[in-house]
Amino acid sequence: MAGEKVVWGIDVGQCALKALKVQLVGDDVEAVAFDIVEHPKPLNPNERGGEAMSEALTQAVETLMSRNDMVGNLVVIGVPGYQAFTRFTKLPPVDKKQLPAIVQFEAGQQIPYDIDQVIWDYQIFSEQDSPDLEVGIFCMRTEQLDRYVTPFTNSGLQPIIVQPAPLALYNFLEHDAHRPGKATILLDIGAESTDLIVSDRGSVWTRAIPIGGNSFTERLVEAFRLEFPKAESLKRSAATSKYARQVFQAMRPVYQDLVGEIQRSVGRYSQTHREAALDKVVGMGNGFRLPGLQKFLQQNLGMKVERVSAFNALKPGPSLNAPTLNENVLSLGVAYGLAVQGIGRSPIASNLLPPKIGKRAVWRRKRSWFAAAAACLVLATASLWARHILDSGALERYAGDGDHDVRRVNIDAIPRIAASSPEGMLPRKYSVEILSAATSLSKEWGRLDGEIETKKEEVQEIMTILEDQSLWLKILDLVHSALPTEDGELVKAESLDAYLEAAKKLPRQDRHQILVKSFSTAYAASVSEKIGPLETPGGEAMEEPTKSRKSKKSKAKRKTKSRTSKSRGRGAGAREAGGARTDGRGFVITISGSTPYKNEDVLTDFRDRLAELGNPKDLATAKKLGFHVLIGKDSLRREKRDSNAEMRLKERALRSGSAGAEDLELGENARDPVTGEIWVGDWLFELKFGVVLGANPEATETSADAGTSGSDTRRKG
Repeated sequence: MAGEKVVWGIDVGQCALKALKVQLVGDDVEAVAFDIVEHPKPLNPNERGGEAMSEALTQAVETLMSRNDMVGNLVVIGVPGYQAFTRFTKLPPVDKKQLPAIVQFEAGQQIPYDIDQVIWDYQIFSEQDSPDLEVGIFCMRTEQLDRYVTPFTNSGLQPIIVQPAPLALYNFLEHDAHRPGKATILLDIGAESTDLIVSDRGSVWTRAIPIGGNSFTERLVEAFRLEFPKAESLKRSAATSKYARQVFQAMRPVYQDLVGEIQRSVGRYSQTHREAALDKVVGMGNGFRLPGLQKFLQQNLGMKVERVSAFNALKPGPSLNAPTLNENVLSLGVAYGLAVQGIGRSPIASNLLPPKIGKRAVWRRKRSWFAAAAACLVLATASLWARHILDSGALERYAGDGDHDVRRVNIDAIPRIAASSPEGMLPRKYSVEILSAATSLSKEWGRLDGEIETKKEEVQEIMTILEDQSLWLKILDLVHSALPTEDGELVKAESLDAYLEAAKKLPRQDRHQILVKSFSTAYAASVSEKIGPLETPGGEAMEEPTKSRKSKKSKAKRKTKSRTSKSRGRGAGAREAGGARTDGRGFVITISGSTPYKNEDVLTDFRDRLAELGNPKDLATAKKLGFHVLIGKDSLRREKRDSNAEMRLKERALRSGSAGAEDLELGENARDPVTGEIWVGDWLFELKFGVVLGANPEATETSADAGTSGSDTRRKG
C-alpha cells in the first residue's frame, strides 16, 4: 500500500463513525480532513439478521460522504476489537521458508471456528538479536465482517484494508508515541468496552475489557434513578458540575472494577513476558474525560498515566483547523492508526479484507493500464481482421462456395459427419462440418459436466447428515457406564415386580442407586468458560468418616466404610483426569436426579468415574471416543430432601408402626413413585460437566495398559 498517498482511516465505533484523511507530503504525514458521525442509536453487531445495523451504518457512511469529498479515495476500515479473534503464540526458531506452513497449522489449532468460515491473517514479531519469534493470529467470521464492509462497498467506497481496532491503536502508538526499548500500555475506553494494548520492543499484546463509558452511565442511572440520556449528560458535565463529588462517589465502584481488570491483564502479560518493565499508561477514548479517572488509575496502578492531548507525528494541513483536531484526538486514535497503515507507515501489515473485495480493488487500480492494453489489442485485432478479409476473398476465389458458417449440429448427425468422405466436398465446407460437430460435442460435454457437479453437491450434502451421528450414543453410554453397579439384583431386575422384590431385601438408605430425572444439553463455543474453574488434585477437602462408618459391630457398615475409602482413593485420580484440559467447542451437559443412599459418596463416586472414563489415557481409546470431559470445581451440587415438622412427624410414625400411620395424608412429593417408600431422606443432586470435541490431549500410546488396569479395578470394586 505504500504507493497510495491519500487514504481515509474510518473507525466503525458502536456509537459513532470516526474518520481521518491523511496524505504523504515528502516524508511527513499530513492530516487533510476529519469527521465524526454519531449513530442515532448504538450499533448492535449481534442483532439477529443484522439488517438494523447495516441500515444504520449505511446511513452514517452516506452522511460522511455528503459532508466530505471522498470520490475515488481509498478507505481503511477499523472494526471493534471484541468482534475479532486475536491469539499470540511463541514459535521455535525455524527457517523463514517454513513459517507460512507452521502458522497455517497454528491457525487451524487456535481459531475456534471452521477455517472456511473466517477471514484470517497473521503478523510475525521478533526482537533484534533474539532468535525467538512470536506470531499474532487475527481472524473474524466472514458473516460478521460482511456486515461492516458491505455498507461501504454499496456506497461506492473502495476498502483496501480491514483491521481490528486494537491493532490500529498499536500502529498509532508506534508511529506517534514510540518509546524504543520500553514497554507502554495504551488504554482506549470506548462506549461498551476498553481495549488494552501493550507495546513492548516490537511486539504487541491485546485484551478487550468488558467495561466502557456506558458502564459509568448505567451506574449513575442506578445511583440517582435517572433516565439513561440524563445520566449520560450528567457524566459528561461532571467535571464542571457542582455535584462532581457525588458523581465521582457513585461511579467509584466502576473505577475499581476497571482498575482490577487492568491489574489482572498486566499480571497475565507479565507471567508470559517476565522481562517486560511496564511503567507508563497512555489514555485514549472519550472515557478518559471522566472526572478523576486519570488520577485514580495513576494512584492504583503505580504507573505514570498520560492522556493524549495532541498528535506528535501528524501535521495538520493548511485547510484543517488544528485546535478542533486537538479537541477530538481522544476519539481519533483508531482512525489515525488505520490511515497510517493505509499509506504504508505501520509496523503491522495484516489485513482481514475479504479476497473478493481485494481483487476488486486491484482491478480498479489497474483499470487504466487495462484500458491502454485494450486499445492496443483493438488496434491489433483490426489489422488482423483486415488481413482476414483479404485472405477470405482470395480463398473464395479458389475454393468455391464460401457460404458455410459454424453452427450447432444435431448430436445424432455427428457419426454421419465423421464418417463422410471429403471426396466431392470442398475443403472449406468439410472443415466447417467437422468444426460444427466438435463445437456441438464440446457444449454437450459442458452440460453433462455441470449436471455431474450438481449431483456431487447433492451427494455431499446427504453425506454431511452422517457426520457425528454416534456422538450422543457415546455420551449416553459414558454416563450409563459411570452409574453405580454395586447392588447387582437391583441393576439386573428386568421387570417392575423383580425390582420391587429386590428393593425389599435392601434398606433404602443402603442402595447404591442414582435416579436420573433430567438430562439437558447446551452447545458452547468455549466449554471451559461455561464450566468455570476445573477440579484439581487436592482441590476438595476430604470429609471425615461419620460415627456409623467407624462402628465395627455391623459387617454391612464395615463394607460401607471400605467402599467409601476406595471412592475417595479414586477421587484424586479422577480429579486429575478431570483437571486441566485443552479447551474447545462442545457441549455442556447437566444431569439432575436423586439417590436414596445415606451419604453423598455415591454421587462423588459417579462424578469421579465420569471424569475417569471421559478422559482415557490410552491414545487409541481416546481417539475412538472422539471427545474428552471437563468437570468444574463446583460441578456437583447436592442437598438433603427435607420437609416441614409435620412431614417429619408423619415419617417417624410410619417407621415406628404407629396405628393409623398408613392413613396419614402425605404430599405427592413425599413418596417414591415406584416403590411407594418415603424419600424425605434422599439426596437431591445436579451434576454439570463439559464434553469437548476432540480426543484427550494427555493420552499416550504407552498408557494403555495402566488405563485398562485402573478401569478393571474400579469396576470390580
